[in-house]
Amino acid sequence: MAVAVAVLLWLQWHNRQQPAPVDPNDVPWIGLPNSGMDATQPPIRQILFFGSRGEGWNNQRDSLAYQCGEDSPSNNIQERYVAYVGSHWGKFRKVALDVHGDAIDVSVQTDSNLFVLPPFPDTSRADPPPYFPSTHVSKTRAEIEPIRVAWNDAELWHSPQSGNAFSCHDSAPLFLEACVNGKYAARFRNCDASIVNSTSKLWHAINDLLPPPPKPEWRDAAGNPIPENQPN
Repeated sequence: MAVAVAVLLWLQWHNRQQPAPVDPNDVPWIGLPNSGMDATQPPIRQILFFGSRGEGWNNQRDSLAYQCGEDSPSNNIQERYVAYVGSHWGKFRKVALDVHGDAIDVSVQTDSNLFVLPPFPDTSRADPPPYFPSTHVSKTRAEIEPIRVAWNDAELWHSPQSGNAFSCHDSAPLFLEACVNGKYAARFRNCDASIVNSTSKLWHAINDLLPPPPKPEWRDAAGNPIPENQPN
C-alpha cells in the first residue's frame, strides 16, 4: 500500500514538471517580421508614413498603423493582418484578416487608394470618393494555410525594408501590415525582381481561396449610392 501511494505521489509530481502542451491556435498566425521595425532606419520611417495612408486619404486615425496598440475602449484589435496586393494588370485587393484562435474573419475589397501615385488627391474637394464595399467570410487556419505560407516568405515579410520600393512605380505593388498584441509592423515590396514569384504566389493564394470583392460604388455626401448612368 505504501509503495502504491509513493508511486502515485511521484506520478503527480512528475506530471507537474511537464510543460503544458502548446495550443497551436494560441500562437500568432504569422507573427511580426524577424528583421523588426527599427525607426532609426529611414525606410522604416517611410513605411510608417505609408501605413498611415492605409485607409485612404481622409482620416489617418482609421489606419492600422495608428490603431495598433491604441489604448481605447473601442479598439479590439488583437491580431490583424492587412494585405494590399496589386497586379501588373491594374487589379487591386485589400484583404484584412482578424485572427481569433482557429477562426479567421476575412474581409476582401477592391482597392487602389494606397497605390495612388503623385500628384495625390486634393482631400479638400467636395467630390464624393469611391466607396469600396467588402465581402466578409470566416475561415479556419487550415483552410487558408497557403495564404499564411505565401505571406510568411523570407523575402516578402522577414527581410529588412528597402528604401528603393518607395521610388519606383512601375511594378505590382505589395504592402503588408500586421498588428500582433499591440505591436505594429509593415513591409512594402515593389520593383524587386527577387520577390516577383513570391508576390505572385500570394496574389494567387488570395484569389484562389477567398471570394471576389463587390464592385466599387459611388456615393453622395450623405452616403447614399449614386446610380450608374445617372443623368446630369
